[in-house]
Amino acid sequence: IFGYGLFASTLVPALAIEMLRIALGAPADSLEAHVRRARTIGLPDEEVWGTVMAVAPLVGVPRLIGAIPAIRAALES
Repeated sequence: IFGYGLFASTLVPALAIEMLRIALGAPADSLEAHVRRARTIGLPDEEVWGTVMAVAPLVGVPRLIGAIPAIRAALES
């Protein structure tokens, strides 16, 4: 993943990085991977949705609606 080494070497916890990637609307093909990784690290399903909803006003409803299928698929797997 591009830039992963940079983030991994900072004080930003891996969970926070995954939450940001989910919240910022990573491309659908990689969004599932970010959600699965966040859950593996310890982010509960409710917080995955909370992360998405927290930034909905910033990223916009169309982008949020576009991300829902990938997030749901990752949470169901």
